[in-house]
Amino acid sequence: MRSPWRRASRKVRIAIVGTTLLAFTLVATGALALLTAGPAIGAQSTLTVLAGTVAVREAGTDFAAAADGQLIGPRVAIRTGPDSHAVLTYVDGTTVTIEPDSELVKGGPDLHRRRCPCADRRSCVRAA
Repeated sequence: MRSPWRRASRKVRIAIVGTTLLAFTLVATGALALLTAGPAIGAQSTLTVLAGTVAVREAGTDFAAAADGQLIGPRVAIRTGPDSHAVLTYVDGTTVTIEPDSELVKGGPDLHRRRCPCADRRSCVRAA
């Protein structure tokens, strides 16, 4: 006696296996995305240290020395010292030049509505 699986035509078996693999892949990648959720890469910008001392501060921490090429997420403060220059490059290729003795706070969606009257809705700069 043949099993129902063997009685099904080859096309039906291929359709069942394909559908099962597709469902498994969708569930596995969706679960993986939920388990590893973090800030989107697009929300991060690259800091280029051109000269001098540049420091960064994430929420709830003190300023620490920045590394050239460091990724900067939302709500991170960047401070330049005297004779220091840095450039913040956004994902779309636009840049913000940070001059000596300045502090820039890279914004998030709510930062500008509450505290920053600047026209560029991505960052707020003030003299240190």
